[in-house]
Amino acid sequence: MEVGVEFNSLSKTYGMAGARVGFCVGNPDVVRNLTVLKSNMDYGMYLPIQMAAVEAITGDQDVVISTRNAYQKRRDLLCESFTKVGWQVDKCPATMFVWAKIPARYEKSIDFVMALIDKAGVMVTPGSAFGPSGEGYVRMALVRDEEEILEAAKRIAEADVL
Repeated sequence: MEVGVEFNSLSKTYGMAGARVGFCVGNPDVVRNLTVLKSNMDYGMYLPIQMAAVEAITGDQDVVISTRNAYQKRRDLLCESFTKVGWQVDKCPATMFVWAKIPARYEKSIDFVMALIDKAGVMVTPGSAFGPSGEGYVRMALVRDEEEILEAAKRIAEADVL
């Protein structure tokens, strides 16, 4: 609180990704200066979106538990089913994304991504899109239902991509 601030959003926790609602908490002087800066850059947010955001963070939080459980269930299914077909995918402990090392036969993450699209019809994001440290990995969002995750694992197993 003395020297820093923390930014967060309602995107994933409350399913408000398209609304672009976020907040900053922490050192009061930094937050105040950010408010001045933002007031000169932004012009506001649609009032019903603001009202929905307030309801989300002040209302019943059972939806957060439900969402977290859904992500965990999808993560476990994705990691286990992809590992079962020959692509070792470790469980990330605290995110709605799974980061997976690309198979050794690929030099660049974009090459693996293109092979997955072309041969299996499965789309993931190359880690290189997130900077140099992401190279050699792909990122998968846990937004698809269980049936689609199992279908992706089946397609990967049947394609010559691993």
